[in-house]
Amino acid sequence: MALCSHSFHQRGGRCKVLEEDETVQCSAERLAGWKWKQEQERSRRSHQIHIQQSNLQKAKTEVHDFLQGHGIPTDSFDVNVAKKSCFGLCRTYPLHIAAKERDWHMVRLLLFFGADPAQRDSRGRTPYDYMGPLIRAD
Repeated sequence: MALCSHSFHQRGGRCKVLEEDETVQCSAERLAGWKWKQEQERSRRSHQIHIQQSNLQKAKTEVHDFLQGHGIPTDSFDVNVAKKSCFGLCRTYPLHIAAKERDWHMVRLLLFFGADPAQRDSRGRTPYDYMGPLIRAD
């Protein structure tokens, strides 16, 4: 039941719950129980959202630290920004670096935040090209 589709009217110690065209009579106890259950559900959902937001912030921090630790510019939290070296001629990407290091957790996070798995580095390789020999070696 959606909370917004109900209205309550109290008459003589009893309550009526009006839902669209349907009228249901109940005691004040039932109404209080129903309100309590709704509040508990709202509280549970709020707690879950808080946990999800906390986990998301933690993941963003991990990715940011990874980017900084590998010398990748992190001004705009772009997981597809290239790391340039060799006077700007060579370039690689965060997903390539994580794949080379076999950091599967970071690979998942980078993909979650939008890293392009088809992106090619300056050697024409994709992240999978770097993972292939490593995966077969396991």
